[in-house]
Amino acid sequence: MASNKERTVERIYPLTPMQEGMLFHKMLDEHSTSYVVQEVISIKSVLHETYLNQTLELLGERHPILRTAIVYRKVKKPQQVLLKNRKIEMKLIDISAYSDEEKQEEIRQIKREDIARGFDLEKDSLMRMTILQTGCGEYKMIWSFHHIIMDGWCLSILCSDFMHYYLALSQGTEQDILREAIRKETAGSSSYEAYIHWLKEQNHEACLDYWKHLLADYSGVAEIAPSRTAVVTGTAVGQLQLELSETLSESIVRLCRQHHVTSNTLFELCWGIVLQRYNNVQDVVFGKVVSGRNAKLKDIDKMVGLFINTIPVRVKIEENDSFETLVPRLYDQAVESGKHDYSPLAEIQRVSGIGGDSLKTLMVFENFYVNPAADELESLLSIEADGVREKTNYAMNLMIDHTNIFTMKMMYDPSLYHELDIGRLLQQMQQLITGMVNKPSLPIQEIEIVTPEEQQLILHHFNDTQTEYPHELTIQQLFRQQAAQNPDAEAVLSPMERLTYAELDRRSDEIMGEMKRKGLQEGRLVGIVTEKSVHMIAGILAIVKCGCGYVPLDGDYPESRLRFMLEDCQIDTI
Repeated sequence: MASNKERTVERIYPLTPMQEGMLFHKMLDEHSTSYVVQEVISIKSVLHETYLNQTLELLGERHPILRTAIVYRKVKKPQQVLLKNRKIEMKLIDISAYSDEEKQEEIRQIKREDIARGFDLEKDSLMRMTILQTGCGEYKMIWSFHHIIMDGWCLSILCSDFMHYYLALSQGTEQDILREAIRKETAGSSSYEAYIHWLKEQNHEACLDYWKHLLADYSGVAEIAPSRTAVVTGTAVGQLQLELSETLSESIVRLCRQHHVTSNTLFELCWGIVLQRYNNVQDVVFGKVVSGRNAKLKDIDKMVGLFINTIPVRVKIEENDSFETLVPRLYDQAVESGKHDYSPLAEIQRVSGIGGDSLKTLMVFENFYVNPAADELESLLSIEADGVREKTNYAMNLMIDHTNIFTMKMMYDPSLYHELDIGRLLQQMQQLITGMVNKPSLPIQEIEIVTPEEQQLILHHFNDTQTEYPHELTIQQLFRQQAAQNPDAEAVLSPMERLTYAELDRRSDEIMGEMKRKGLQEGRLVGIVTEKSVHMIAGILAIVKCGCGYVPLDGDYPESRLRFMLEDCQIDTI
């Protein structure tokens, strides 16, 4: 919590639309851990607390957004307030005396508690650091921040500056000398506040016209249906990744270069096709995160702040479209969308009429800023990133990373999706990409996304249903035999009711007796009209016990269709 000295105000300026969106979700659930980002870094070097504190002070001076508070509770319009003396919170904890197992558990526990703590946007330092000493010259640095002040692009910038300042201090450079260097460096650079002013000056009406045209006549919702009923798992974010082989990665780069498109476009196309297959449509829209750094501002690539935005991507397949015919259209869309990528998503959804709940999945390309001196600095401090935790309001986020190879990482809501289903989805993406790379001129509809393993399962395992049974017995005799052997076993289950074999046998006998009392004769066809329920199963079994056949009748059929069925089957009992 900030002290009175820390709360000395330096500047006040408005939020960007993206920040307003994150604040909206925060206000809906003050205890939510959505948009709390946590990066863990391993360091092998002796660290000194004095230099660490001085380094964080310099980071706050170099990047003012780190000294920002988001004020929204007692004001008409939320504002971001730049505080003159706000300190970046830091804790240094020594766990070097713990056993290896105890260290791992302590690290996990501290990470969990840090996430659960979240951020009070008005009172807390919106970036904090917990440094755990795990051994002699060995540390785990837990770096947490709220997404409302910066995006993933900024992580490498901050990490690079952190290393630069810490090494300079540890090698004898005075903090005041570094402060003066920061003042000179920032004097000719743009600020995040300048970006907000630039954003306000853009022609938003013309920009929204573009999105309205792009999304014209689209009314669907493309999603991957949850594979499980919402359950509590104890894990807020599930993560699973699939690395593409070096050969396939090289083929992707080569194919995209041949067609003068980016690899991003290929992955957008593939994700769109997967959504089409899962929704049985040829036209889908999903969300894509863009860097938002197209503004004509000096050194915008080195600025720390929240620049990203979410924009729609539309993938529409025409008859006989192949990779070769579709990917240029999608690339042209990406280029044109990039000229209009500063429009707030909520406004895009409003003017286009696609609705606020239209985007169910999000795609992110992890192309971050790289400092040319980063490798040298990392070698001096021996730094290695262990991973990043992030949670959004989308249940499914596909992230594409490209270093030497392409890696597809899915961040998902584990209360809605099983890990096995996510793994299958990533394998289907890989299958589709392989098909496109091997046969780019083949119609997309002919490229199979089902993996060879799934084909084996569907064609052979699912159809391996042969079983031995006494052929001299009828269906009703076999059922009565099962009911006698396992009377208390569950036979029929529905969301509303469940019946054991004994209960199903008794209920079907009651219905059979009623039908026979009404004169039903063996060998007739009987119509049955009911919703899917245990009663339907009991009714069908009763008809079979009467020695009759059943004809299902759908009450939603036109009257003429039902009349024809009754007459054609000579049904006189329903």
